[in-house]
Amino acid sequence: RHGNAASRLIRVYDLFFARDERVLKYLRRVFPDRPLETGSSFLDRFWENLAEHAGLLDVRRGDITDTGYPDSERIEVLCLDLCESLPVTDFITRNFYTRLLPEALVIQRGMLQELRPFVLLTMRRLRDCFKEYVESGNGGTIGYKCVKPITPELVIERFGTDSSWYQEVEANAILLREMEEQMVYETN
Repeated sequence: RHGNAASRLIRVYDLFFARDERVLKYLRRVFPDRPLETGSSFLDRFWENLAEHAGLLDVRRGDITDTGYPDSERIEVLCLDLCESLPVTDFITRNFYTRLLPEALVIQRGMLQELRPFVLLTMRRLRDCFKEYVESGNGGTIGYKCVKPITPELVIERFGTDSSWYQEVEANAILLREMEEQMVYETN
């Protein structure tokens, strides 16, 4: 919607390596005639699957914490399915959330998995900046609208300068209980 043609490209970040059994299982189901081993690249399958949309994509292969978001444009839609560790989630908060346009949409996939409480806690610590837009019934995805700017100063105020905020057990337990009470679907 905003900016020139280059700024309207969809930026895609991925390692494009089959790192675990979950990824391998999916790729084997989608490409049964082309098996992959752990550690193999699936970039060729990505391009094959999205060939008709290639002109819309700006693919950034590698670790997102290395590639970052060097663009001058702010972010209108941010779909996340990579917050699988505290360092990555913390990096996204500090380097991507601070670049969101007013009323940007953030779609957080895999958010309610028990192994990723840092994602829930991040969104709770920024609850005045986001309005929940939609919650999926399967516990995997929640969409938000950014309703307040997330500045670098705000991030430091809420999270400090590193990920030690995650060790604040009592404060974080309260935030998780609050979120549990607000879930729309009982299964979540």
